[in-house]
Amino acid sequence: MSLKGSLATMPPGDLFEWLARRGARGSVSLERGDVRRGFEVDDGYLLATRSNVPSEGLGHLLLARGLVGEGALQDALRSQAPLAGALLSAGAISEPALRVLEEERVRESLAEAVSWSEGGFEFTPGTTAEMPVRVAIDDALPFALAEAPRRREIRRVLPSDAVQLWVADPDKVPGERPDLAAVVARAAEGISVDQIALEAPSRFEALDAIALLLEAGALRLERRTRRRERPDNQLEPTALAQAARGRAVGGDRAGALELARRAVRGAPERDELRTLFHSLERSLLAELSRDLLGQFRVPRVLLEDPGAVQLDEVERRVVARIDGHWDLLSLLQVIPLREVEILMACKRLAARGIISL
Repeated sequence: MSLKGSLATMPPGDLFEWLARRGARGSVSLERGDVRRGFEVDDGYLLATRSNVPSEGLGHLLLARGLVGEGALQDALRSQAPLAGALLSAGAISEPALRVLEEERVRESLAEAVSWSEGGFEFTPGTTAEMPVRVAIDDALPFALAEAPRRREIRRVLPSDAVQLWVADPDKVPGERPDLAAVVARAAEGISVDQIALEAPSRFEALDAIALLLEAGALRLERRTRRRERPDNQLEPTALAQAARGRAVGGDRAGALELARRAVRGAPERDELRTLFHSLERSLLAELSRDLLGQFRVPRVLLEDPGAVQLDEVERRVVARIDGHWDLLSLLQVIPLREVEILMACKRLAARGIISL
């Protein structure tokens, strides 16, 4: 039986408990704002997870943990085969190590989903393929529910992982947690939140440590790397959506997408706003793909010191990854940002003469 509804009416914890109790088989998807998560379920087990959060991708985790090298990952991505299978076939990683990482991804994604208190969900029954990972919902769900209040509190002080930090007052680092010094040191190096979390053995513990330092005043969010809000940022979600449609009609798809994103953030429970956002994102991505992905491209940095020019956060991260070897399609797989953001940054950087395409 298919099931669709609001997470405000049926919280994620209740949803997964219902799926386990009924021994359901099929796919369940959850959506909050512009974030989407999905799981394959089979008779009380979670077999796989998927997410549109770039930093949660398997390739990013493998690189950050040092489990595979960049060369092996490039070869696997170019093979056009599923990433996990390509790496196993090439002997780039052992099956036990991959299984441990995939199980960690499933548990982490479940814990994040369970912390949501708004958004929508849909369960579609069907057969499931044989997967190497089987995480019992009855085993993982209690831990996820126990962490949910703290995860919501973390998101209150750390609304996005795609930001950097600055050390505001080292004297405010809680002395009872000697492990926090390492987080402060990484922040002082200019490492982004998502990279700190990727490198840690536990993503939740890393984000918890960062939130604790933010709450103590030892760290602060580096707001200077954030895009400055437009003058119409005070509009209500409905007015933002109307403005987004107008910009799209006028040909400004990038501006339209930004307005639609803010509309979704203002009213994440409204299906029509999420539909508008996804439609605009697909339209812009299709346009950028036609322009940039129609032929094989290997971007190269043209400046000897790109740090000497002003770059926004997305541009900085794109430039940091360009080494003259990664092709553009592979960069989309390894940079923990949305594809549309990467392609937009590449166009801007090329237009300014900072990179070649």
